[in-house]
Amino acid sequence: MLGDIVGKQQEAEEWIASYEAKVKEVVAKLNVQTGESASVFLLLGKDFYVMGDKSFAATLYHTLGYTPAPEIQKNLIDANERFANISNELLPDFAGDWLFVLTDEDDAARAASESYAQSAIWKSIPAVKNGQVIYMPTKWNFSDPITMERLLDQLPAIRKK
Repeated sequence: MLGDIVGKQQEAEEWIASYEAKVKEVVAKLNVQTGESASVFLLLGKDFYVMGDKSFAATLYHTLGYTPAPEIQKNLIDANERFANISNELLPDFAGDWLFVLTDEDDAARAASESYAQSAIWKSIPAVKNGQVIYMPTKWNFSDPITMERLLDQLPAIRKK
């Protein structure tokens, strides 16, 4: 444990206990149902990437209890792939009950996101039809303790929007 290495074992144990308590609180707020799936897409420029189970996706799957969409499990997680570039036509195959779309916050990213949102393929995805799409800045795509803790603080409010 890093706390042992830097002589901060007590502080590390306190942080872990606090984080685990916060996880329980957030899981209760989100009310993720058994088998409820999620997908994490990363939109960079005009390219869509589907995420495996690292960084932001790890928090959704391993911490908060979402299940990866079956194609994500099969093609990324089981294959130990962090992410894959996918064509527009394949987006529905990788879509879960919830879509978390990570994008940059510049004008080009907004334009690309709006363009995808108007496409027939995007509109055909059940999560889109059900209003279960959450757009988030790419700054959340990390798995360091500070980002993970801030994500737990913010995610319930973000998901309610």
